[in-house]
Amino acid sequence: MFKKKFLFRVFIVLFILISIVTNWPSRKLVIMAGPKDGYFEITAQLLKKELKENFGIEVIIKNRNDTLNIIKDVNDLNSDIDIGFIAQNIKNQDHENISSLGTIAMEPLFIFARKDSNINSMEDLKGKRLSIPPPNSGTRTVVDDLFEIYGITQNNANFFTLNDKDLTTTLTTNKVDVAFFLLPSSAPIISKLGRNPNLMAVNLSESNGIVSRLRYLYNIKISRGSFDLLPVNPGKDLDTVGLPISIIAKKNIQPGLATAVAIMLKENFFDLDPTSPRGTFPSMNIVRELSENSAASKIYLRERGYIPFLYRFLPFQLASFVDLAINSLGLLLTIILIYNYIGLPKPYELWLRHRARSNLREIHHLIDKSKSQILTSNESKKISTLINQIEKSTLFHITVSTRLNEIKSKFNNLISKK
Repeated sequence: MFKKKFLFRVFIVLFILISIVTNWPSRKLVIMAGPKDGYFEITAQLLKKELKENFGIEVIIKNRNDTLNIIKDVNDLNSDIDIGFIAQNIKNQDHENISSLGTIAMEPLFIFARKDSNINSMEDLKGKRLSIPPPNSGTRTVVDDLFEIYGITQNNANFFTLNDKDLTTTLTTNKVDVAFFLLPSSAPIISKLGRNPNLMAVNLSESNGIVSRLRYLYNIKISRGSFDLLPVNPGKDLDTVGLPISIIAKKNIQPGLATAVAIMLKENFFDLDPTSPRGTFPSMNIVRELSENSAASKIYLRERGYIPFLYRFLPFQLASFVDLAINSLGLLLTIILIYNYIGLPKPYELWLRHRARSNLREIHHLIDKSKSQILTSNESKKISTLINQIEKSTLFHITVSTRLNEIKSKFNNLISKK
């Protein structure tokens, strides 16, 4: 008996150790960003710095120019990508393995034109030199949709496909008349272009009509003086359209990593966006097509600077492991409550019934054996012990009780014959 108890305890200890090792949280995070020096990568670099300094998390950044496909990388359970960025229409895209870590900013569509080009609206683009972003980017999708609405094609305008850096160069060197940028107002490129005396931001006065046709877009207002206050630039409020920038993660991302990222997002994007009131971001209330990451959502519901108790007083990996264990325990308790509510037998009861049936089979075997040969004293004692074990168990089925009474009668007859 002592040996069995010892082996059982060893098994439990090994089980706990294996569970800890296999579920020990990672301190590595892989982020899929956009093109080099783009807004997605700048944000990823910010997270890399903040997560390392505050939580000791090592961040690996990967880049791809076709930003529309970042969502595919995150959604792919076989990829090593933990989180990424989206600023696009996702209504018809597969995202069943993705959760949202929140929207961090609005990304207006800026249309910068040379002042000497006489471009004051989208209707003036025909016959002009248009610098547009590469395919499979969020900006290109919006621009293509606008061109379709206004009837702008390669037959009535000259297209130059370039990245954001080259777009800026060609615009400022008079190689093109207009360029399109889908970037937050705080982006360095936007500030630089907005202050250029040779350029002007085109007003989309019909933005309401555009949004009514392209329902994935949002109305955005660029306030007077956003680029400069002395002199005031722009001189009046500008209307445009745009998209929210959201951080997405695999649904199975560890709660600790999601918590750490959310804390850093709350700290850095709480009052960063000039197009929205302070405290608008990060938010779970804008992109509704994605399920919320519960760990991140808890952070956004609290005041700025809030850090959960575990992460304030414990090393990150230990806090993350305890957090994961608590979440798993909560799920286990929920299952147990449902299990009990619908009246299913408890695991302990099932085990007792199984043991009673096993004991009955062994007793039957010994009694059958007694029909052909005399049982040893140990075998007789074993029958008596097994009967006592079954009788002490009050949770066995009625059929077991009936069979036990029959066996006791046979056993008593066997003893009396001796």
